[in-house]
Parts: sequence; structure tokens; C-alpha cells
Amino acid sequence: MSIPLQVCAECGHRAFPDRLLCACGGRTFSTDEAERGVVEEVTTLRRVPGRMLEDPIRVATVEVEGVRVIARLESDARDVALSLDRGAPVAR
Repeated sequence: MSIPLQVCAECGHRAFPDRLLCACGGRTFSTDEAERGVVEEVTTLRRVPGRMLEDPIRVATVEVEGVRVIARLESDARDVALSLDRGAPVAR
């Protein structure tokens, strides 16, 4: 279980999701896998534009190796495992 972090070959800046161009101007990237992160903030979504949700969705900002990732939260823990579900980050 992990999520891919993009790493700029020029400056080492990490990003998620992938960027076409780094802030330093770099265009060459490698990928590093992040398996765990720390939950910083949590919110609950009860509606989306135009409708209420049947089951609320918990979403968290997760700090991962200097990168902040917005992920669906499926745990009450502060230290979480990360994975992708249909391309979207999930914290368990």
C-alpha cells in the first residue's frame, strides 16, 4: 500500500499529484513511494453540489514526507497507511 510522490530531479521537491513542471523550472522527475503519513486536519462532507450524501465522507489533510495530501479517511488513527483507490488517495 502506497501512493506515488513525484520528485524533481533538479531540486528534489516532492509533489502529489504529478506536475508537468516543477516550481524551479525542472521538467525531469522520478517517483518515490510513500506508505505512511500523519493526519493534520479532518473534515466531514455531508453534501456535494446539488445533493446530500447518504453516507458522510471523512476527508483529511495528511502530511507525507513534506507533501500535504488530501485523502479519504477510513481510520481514527493519527498515523495512517496510504493507498490509492481508483486513483484517489485513501488513508487507513
